Amino acid sequence: MLSRRVAIETIEFPFELTWGLAEALNLSVCLDVGHVMAGYTTGVTVLEALERTLPRLAEVHLHDAYLRKSPDGTVQVADHLPLGTGDLPLGAVLDRLVQAQFAGPIVLELTIEEAQASLHAMRALRPELTRP
Repeated sequence: MLSRRVAIETIEFPFELTWGLAEALNLSVCLDVGHVMAGYTTGVTVLEALERTLPRLAEVHLHDAYLRKSPDGTVQVADHLPLGTGDLPLGAVLDRLVQAQFAGPIVLELTIEEAQASLHAMRALRPELTRP
């Protein structure tokens, strides 16, 4: 089915609207976990977004991120960070993908050096997932 070969990404847009489009147009979803963690994809946690998108999940963009609010009201946001340097619950995300038997691509949206550091972080948590 051609429409399911097209995916929409979780970007700077409320999750419910993205999900509504995916359902209305019968599209797949590219879950960008960093965008969710940074608060760009509003209305869900990363684990909620993962659970909701699993039936339509075609691809995962995997990078770390954070959204941190200080008591003085300032907000710090960062995404496209190497895994293990932000607030992503990496072990829980990887475990759920394995449990769901996700077979699509997991894309490290990082520089070569950051991707290598991220693979090291993944190996430290779940060595069986990164064997050649």
